[in-house]
Amino acid sequence: MGKIFEAMYGADGDSVETETEANKQHEVVEETVENSVRRYPENLILPLGRTFDGNAKWRRDMRKVTINLMVQADPQEVGGKAVMFSGMSKNVGTSTVTAQVAKILAAEYSRHRVLVLDVREAGVSDAMTLDRAMMDGYSVDDVLSGCDSEGIFRMLVSSSDEQGRSAMISHQLREFIAKAREHFDWVLLDMPKQGSTPLADSLGRVVDGVAIVANTGVTRVPAINAVEEDMEQLGINLLGVILNFRKYPIPSWLLRFL
Repeated sequence: MGKIFEAMYGADGDSVETETEANKQHEVVEETVENSVRRYPENLILPLGRTFDGNAKWRRDMRKVTINLMVQADPQEVGGKAVMFSGMSKNVGTSTVTAQVAKILAAEYSRHRVLVLDVREAGVSDAMTLDRAMMDGYSVDDVLSGCDSEGIFRMLVSSSDEQGRSAMISHQLREFIAKAREHFDWVLLDMPKQGSTPLADSLGRVVDGVAIVANTGVTRVPAINAVEEDMEQLGINLLGVILNFRKYPIPSWLLRFL
């Protein structure tokens, strides 16, 4: 199995935000990017949205996760890297992890520019999406011209089950990611669960690595091993597994005496 990143903890008395809740919050903008951006094409560039901050312990663990990703994917800290986040199943907090990592990375790199490509299952959103904009004739440079300030930028991407359209979207996104590397410190792909879109396999080969998000109490090791074997056969670099919803039966205060 690939590297196991530091486990994450929920807030005291609270549960970690589920994927369903995160998707709902994507539709209700509760935060704005500090610097205004020129929305071109119209309504394509979105704020990150409200993120789950957890407690101090969770935030420290998330920072460890992010540092691990930086070391694995960008050891020279030169930026221009792309990482895909994919959940082993629904409701493992993939969107929450991606958003939190984006915030930390934006603070670490000199240009403070991070792009989150929020890939949705086909038909989930009627909003303007990156693939739709490019199908309408907007070039990569047209799209990136709206991201000329510092900040975290988010764009929706609609996947497709149709083989022909899926291949076209994949080609366009590969071209876009290659160009976006020059414009952003990091490009993060927030993908649906494993096996739900063919885009994961094609895009997995052009990013610097993939981080799998797993539910500690639900996901089984054989399932992760099977995904790792599939990625190896496809030439995809598995950066590691992020254990989410990790809880220890022994309280932290008691562990100090053991």
